[in-house]
Amino acid sequence: MANVQVYLISFSQANTYNTCKRSWAYSYVDKLPRVSNWYTAQGSAIHKQIEESIIAKKAKSPEAIVALAMLEAKKAKEIKVEQEVRSPIVDGIVARGFVDVMFASKDGSYIVDWKSKASKPKAPTSENWDQVNLYAYITGSTHIGISYPQYNLLFEQPVDKSKAEEVYNGVIETGLQAKASLAAGVGGDFEEATVNPNCFFCSFKTRCDAAQEKPFKIDPKTYEKFSDEPFV
Repeated sequence: MANVQVYLISFSQANTYNTCKRSWAYSYVDKLPRVSNWYTAQGSAIHKQIEESIIAKKAKSPEAIVALAMLEAKKAKEIKVEQEVRSPIVDGIVARGFVDVMFASKDGSYIVDWKSKASKPKAPTSENWDQVNLYAYITGSTHIGISYPQYNLLFEQPVDKSKAEEVYNGVIETGLQAKASLAAGVGGDFEEATVNPNCFFCSFKTRCDAAQEKPFKIDPKTYEKFSDEPFV
């Protein structure tokens, strides 16, 4: 039996592919480097401090104090941080991701994603929930949560199995499409561009003629509904 070439796809890659195929192609076909900014750097630093604090069982930042308090309140056990998870192979596609924290409690098994945001959120975005639903489907977890430690906020809910399966199937289907696009080898300069709110912080907006010729006009309040990053 011939070996099946496995294509790994993350939630973020699937989301990029569905949002703008040109941005996806710049990253995954042309393999151009993504440009970091102050906001992504701050988010990475918060994640790292929380991860190190959980491992050391000693808070190294104000955000870590909140994270450790949440785990204590849940009487968390079997805690795992930055855990890679992968789905079974389906038609040569594997959905994968890195879970910020997984743990067991008296209520069931939890997956929680740490988020940072410039302003206090009223609720996570649908994309935030979809991401943790994907992880829950892969791992069989019973509860999902999204935490904003800088605001001492935790949004949580039991896993809706039908919703989690819907998200998973969508990522696998996108993986099949992305695999075909990658095999075609069409670079970003020739892929379809979709001008949308994400153009504001896309790493490739300065080389994208669509973003330059038809900039997306959006007010800051509306932008916040689309993005985890502040309007700049």
